[in-house]
Amino acid sequence: MKKILIAPFSKPLNTKKENPKNYPYWQKLIELLKQKYILTQIVFGNEPKLDTNFYIYNPKLTELELILNNHNTWLSVDTYLQHIANYVDKKGIVIWGQSDPLIFGHKNNLNLLKDKKYLRENQYGLWRDCQYNEEVFMQPEIIYNEIVKFLGDINE
Repeated sequence: MKKILIAPFSKPLNTKKENPKNYPYWQKLIELLKQKYILTQIVFGNEPKLDTNFYIYNPKLTELELILNNHNTWLSVDTYLQHIANYVDKKGIVIWGQSDPLIFGHKNNLNLLKDKKYLRENQYGLWRDCQYNEEVFMQPEIIYNEIVKFLGDINE
């Protein structure tokens, strides 16, 4: 089975509000993915653990290249992992909401954006000034289908 590394959460806001980058439908997406893939979640600090097969706790930056290379691909929201993976040339999938993948993303990834109409007006503004909105994210079934197509092109 192919293995997917997941970094599901963006850094918590200092306001204690939900980070607007965080995908709200992880539970359903994980249920779909586990039927076909082995899932490992990176967990930092007090982040919730999702129902994945394995967990990696608080990895050091120096360990991430090895971790990435032990998986067929990775899946995250707009967070640090996409930038580290780009640096080590590991293609993956980013779930976008209100931030613009044309500004903050990497072209070699599968960048999943529901619609440009949901992008926040001030792309360089502080996330604490942005409201969380579940509506900006793709449904899990759509993301699942895109991942299956993407992984169909990657050898085990």
